[in-house]
Amino acid sequence: MRLRVVLPEFAGRTILAWKALPLEWVNHRPTPRPGLEAEWWPVALHDARALFKPYSADTYPDCTLPAFEAAVCASAQGYEQGLRYDLALREAFFGRSLDISRRDVLVRLAGETGLNLIRFERDLNASGVAERVRAEYEEGAAFLAPQGSPSFVLPNGKQIFNPATADLTFEGDRVVAVGAMPCVGTGCDGEYRHLLDNALHARV
Repeated sequence: MRLRVVLPEFAGRTILAWKALPLEWVNHRPTPRPGLEAEWWPVALHDARALFKPYSADTYPDCTLPAFEAAVCASAQGYEQGLRYDLALREAFFGRSLDISRRDVLVRLAGETGLNLIRFERDLNASGVAERVRAEYEEGAAFLAPQGSPSFVLPNGKQIFNPATADLTFEGDRVVAVGAMPCVGTGCDGEYRHLLDNALHARV
């Protein structure tokens, strides 16, 4: 949410190049529902604008690969279209309890975000989409050490994990301790301005 708030201030100066790095491949297992649910309340405390709600649907997307493939197809229709669809995916899962592993949900979100549905479904059916997701993962996994989502890489290769989050201590899938929050709500927007400013001035 914070990134979306400050990104327009950098229009024409920097862009986000989204790359697929499925955590289920990084962790060698799907993200378990109990573990994700344990993170909901500290994340919700960070920023009320995100409108996170506990996941309530009967079906749970243990596999996020269809969502990554759909995001690739959305981005093929343009940079802004890709951004809108990416945000719609996150809001659908974290705020609306929609199973983003289901094709009908992915197509529905494409319609809601104004994508060309004929092209979207054609691209989703095309060969090579899954291979692109795999290629992006293998490229990133070769030199990144992702700690979670979101993870950022500056043009000079510096890696930054969510710069405004509290440290969480887990025991299994349970959160047993939450570190001090560096900021709360709109007070954290400056951290993302700083992130994007660093991206502008980073040297390859």
